[in-house]
Amino acid sequence: MRKILINARCIIGLAFLCCCPVFSQAPALREQLSLNGVWSFTTEAGEKSTIPVPEFWDAAPGFTKKVSREYTNDRGEKTVREVLLPSTTIGIYEREVTIPEAWKNKIIKIEFEGVNYIAEVYFNDKLLQTHIGGWTPFTVDITDLIKPGKTGRLKVLVKGGSHSPIVDANGYPQWPVGWYGQESRWGIIFDTWLRAYGTVYIEEAFIQTSWRNKNLIVNYYLVNQSPAKQEIELQGEIRDNGNSKIELSLKSEKIVLRPGEKKMVQVKSAWVNPEPWNPETPNLYFLTSKIIKGNTGKSELIDEERRRFGFREIWIEGTKLMLNGHRLNLRGTSINTHGQGYNRGRYKYISTETWNQTIDRLQAMNIQCVRFHQQPPSKRIIEIADERGLLVVEESPMYARDYILKSNNEVYFRNALTWLNPWVRDRRNNPSVIMWSSENEIGRDWLKWFSDKQLKTLADSIRAVDPTRPVIAEGDFDIGDDFYSDHYPEGVGKTVTGSIYSWDTLISKTKPSSFGEFLFGNTDGKEWWHGTWCRGLRYINAAQMMPYTLDWAWTADTLTEVHLNLKNSFSPVALFDKDYDDLGIDVIRKKLYPDLKAGTTETRNLILYNDCFTDESVQVEVRLESQGKLLANDIRNIELTLGEHLDIRCEFSVPDTENEMLDLVLITRKKGKLTFQEYKKFRIIPDSEKSEPGKIYLRII
Repeated sequence: MRKILINARCIIGLAFLCCCPVFSQAPALREQLSLNGVWSFTTEAGEKSTIPVPEFWDAAPGFTKKVSREYTNDRGEKTVREVLLPSTTIGIYEREVTIPEAWKNKIIKIEFEGVNYIAEVYFNDKLLQTHIGGWTPFTVDITDLIKPGKTGRLKVLVKGGSHSPIVDANGYPQWPVGWYGQESRWGIIFDTWLRAYGTVYIEEAFIQTSWRNKNLIVNYYLVNQSPAKQEIELQGEIRDNGNSKIELSLKSEKIVLRPGEKKMVQVKSAWVNPEPWNPETPNLYFLTSKIIKGNTGKSELIDEERRRFGFREIWIEGTKLMLNGHRLNLRGTSINTHGQGYNRGRYKYISTETWNQTIDRLQAMNIQCVRFHQQPPSKRIIEIADERGLLVVEESPMYARDYILKSNNEVYFRNALTWLNPWVRDRRNNPSVIMWSSENEIGRDWLKWFSDKQLKTLADSIRAVDPTRPVIAEGDFDIGDDFYSDHYPEGVGKTVTGSIYSWDTLISKTKPSSFGEFLFGNTDGKEWWHGTWCRGLRYINAAQMMPYTLDWAWTADTLTEVHLNLKNSFSPVALFDKDYDDLGIDVIRKKLYPDLKAGTTETRNLILYNDCFTDESVQVEVRLESQGKLLANDIRNIELTLGEHLDIRCEFSVPDTENEMLDLVLITRKKGKLTFQEYKKFRIIPDSEKSEPGKIYLRII
């Protein structure tokens, strides 16, 4: 047994030791300069210092205080925790901005990817804009206030979540704030840019790829900020990640824009043989788009931008979630940005410095999907997920807690609809984002605050901006949206009993089913159940399963048998012993191995999975071993549709060996490479009649 455990630990530990691969950075959108760095910072009390941007000021040294705070969960239970909260409710950020001389005759904008929660933006002491609402991008035009080659003063007065209109007079949120955002995570939290545009420019480009139609559609949002009518043409070039060749060229008809006009122009092209984006091969492309003015030979480049995307399509067929023509079964976890991410005031696992290493940890446990629970992460975090093939469920900061119940429902809902649009627009070109989560547990059997009609309106609002992805209302069941979403079907904190393979009643008969949270709290053997229960959910075709929560596994530096149980349960190619799993978790955690009588014939019901994106051929091997010695085996090559599973059986004679232990070893390979290995241990009851032992055999039926 010791030898087996050591080998298993080596298999699952190697990924933690390897350096993460180097990937291409997301391209510069256009001519731009980063405004990240150290800014001067003044508190509401007039204290002057400096602060890094981006950062929450309650995560920056010197701007926090420790407070004992009482929290009430969704079950009405109260807990007291010591937390870091901002020591000021207003912060004034300032820095100098120098405009490159080459930007003459350009439109010049300062672009904030996220400021929590109210931002008053000044340039050279002139108030230009007040932006309300955290986590979302906004833009400020400074063209008329500074000339290229000159330096100006940028000031951003930031009010935290305790200020109106983020909260009402009683301090209750009137805007989406996530996990107690009215108390913390304030400041210039995401990247800030200085960017140059032509006088006629591309404000936005929505890149839509279709695997089924083998085409690409780009919706260009154009702006004429010049004083004259402009006749222009759009041209686009798509190159692969290495920029080695042009994969596709795009061209529009002639476009006429009146002064001050904004217009959406759609450009469409067939694309027969693109390299798909998926978790195994996260291929990325670059679209360079240009606005050209004038006739051939006398043309003038007016504006140019560059965006990165992946060719992939997500859709729903009945109860199946599909990716590029194959069934997609999501095996993942929630990342609580206030918990695993927000560690003692600083994002420990999801900062731009640590996120690649965190993805190493996640993928080492076969976790292929994360939900950013309670609020969105930065855009760069999503871009790295694009590069690494990590699937993302993007969730809004509409989060169910007791303070929401005391808010004005009508005002909050109106602000929520306002908030959704820029959030979705900002991330709809990222291929790793496979689903939008409009909210968490605000309706139905949880907070009972949003009506079904309101939840449906949220989803419709998202689909109006991005019709290419499913929308889920996490934990709020079947509200006419794309998914049936259940949280804690076992009941919070209860011990799971009964057959894990018999829960078909949990599954919707009309749409994909999600179990976005389950096995919470102090459930006996929770970590073991996280792995074992997921085997049952996979068998009944849950489209998404995310135990709450797997930080105990992916943050671990030392891996043990309980980690191996989860890793194997999440393995894309797997071979499970259904009868063994049905015995529960004590058989593996307490080593209460089942008995087999020597001399008898044993039949085992097995399940083969092929949750991959290439190669339908799986080699299956079943072995009988005793103390590492091979007694019998059988090998079969099985064709299995991608994303599906298959019931098979094996039969073997139980040997009467000197050793009382017997290992049934379940193995899968693809193209000769080991993809799964699991040992099922049995105790042998000796043959009391001491008859002559027959030939030991094993066969896959």
